[in-house]
Amino acid sequence: MKLIKQNRGAAMIFFILFFVVVASAMTFLLSRTTGSDAYILSSLSSSKQAYITAESALEDVVMRIVNGETFSATNTLSTLLGVSTTTAIYDNAADLYRVKSIAKVGRSVRVSLVELSPGAGTAFNYGLQTGNGGFELVNSASIVGNAFSNGPINGQGSSMIYGDVISSGPSGIISEITATGSAWSNTLDDSVIEGDAYYNVVGVPSTVNGTRHTPFTVIDPEPLPIPDSEVEVYKTKILDTGTVIPSSACTAGTYTINSDTTIGNVKIECNLEIKKTGPSTVVTLTGSVWVTGNITMSSGPTIRVSPSVGRYSVQMIADNPANRLTSSKIFIGNSTQFIGSGHASSFIMLISQNNAAENGASDEAIDIGQSSNGDLILYAGHGKVDINNQIHLKSVTGYSIEIGNSSSITYDTGLTNVLFTGGPGGAYIISDWYQE
Repeated sequence: MKLIKQNRGAAMIFFILFFVVVASAMTFLLSRTTGSDAYILSSLSSSKQAYITAESALEDVVMRIVNGETFSATNTLSTLLGVSTTTAIYDNAADLYRVKSIAKVGRSVRVSLVELSPGAGTAFNYGLQTGNGGFELVNSASIVGNAFSNGPINGQGSSMIYGDVISSGPSGIISEITATGSAWSNTLDDSVIEGDAYYNVVGVPSTVNGTRHTPFTVIDPEPLPIPDSEVEVYKTKILDTGTVIPSSACTAGTYTINSDTTIGNVKIECNLEIKKTGPSTVVTLTGSVWVTGNITMSSGPTIRVSPSVGRYSVQMIADNPANRLTSSKIFIGNSTQFIGSGHASSFIMLISQNNAAENGASDEAIDIGQSSNGDLILYAGHGKVDINNQIHLKSVTGYSIEIGNSSSITYDTGLTNVLFTGGPGGAYIISDWYQE
């Protein structure tokens, strides 16, 4: 009997030990599984947090590029979740931005990338374009590029158009013009056309080196590239996102800048005078400027677009809605210089909403003085543009235009898609958004 009891005790001990070993093994395996699940959940959470951080930083830079706002090439965003570094690189050859955001939360790293390409901007398809008032070239004035007019085109002396020339509508006339390209007009008078000529009526006989096409169906007038509604959008953008210099800050109705100044995205509620004092006065534009009066540039200041604006262009608008007949003018004194941001597609555009010429008055909407040059577009859809001697510009549009001795309009190919810091269309658009 004693032997049997001892065997039963040994069996019980063996069973207990076996149970303990199995239970311990199961506990160990369960703890490992639970720990692994916790680690996976933690890693997944960190990965999601890194993704959110990367996307948030990326979206901030993308928004600034799309809206034409200033931004830094490298940005660091620190949050409670982690740190994200965003870099924006401009590819000049491809004309697009590549934005990359790298975020780290714990051991998790997420990378988000966006490519942005330019959308459709304002298109200036001609070196010179006018409304019904037409244009006149005086003596050795020239246009390097095509010219389109809804009114008459008249030349004097050795004036030249290095390209095609069109005077639209049944009253269209091209008179005393030499053009290296072809010509389209209802009446062709005393001109030299090196290409083909399309006309119905002959004035003084003209020389045509190409083929004569007569009769022909006259070309319809074309609207000017910037309607009033678009100018209103430019102004609204300034009001929505910019600042206002009130009339109380003006002296005798004029706000004067006579020293180096950076300005942009601002409405000035009086006249504006930019005056060179000393060896130089440089006004740097970071965004558009709306002046509810006249804009005067005197004594040869330099107006430039900030390099931070990149491939965008900037408008300076003279528009007094209460008086567009004798106000809303732009006067540019001799030797004023205009410089873009450094990008080939960056320009300064001066817009006058003066409508004197359209209403039969002789006042100029824009008057630009001798030897003023640069990356400049002039626009007066309802007024007259008077371009004095020895001036070199990129493009001019007006109700009517007169170009003086030795002045030239040299069309720039970048004008086919001009993007402005504020306004409809023309913004960069997202062409690709992906993860690495």
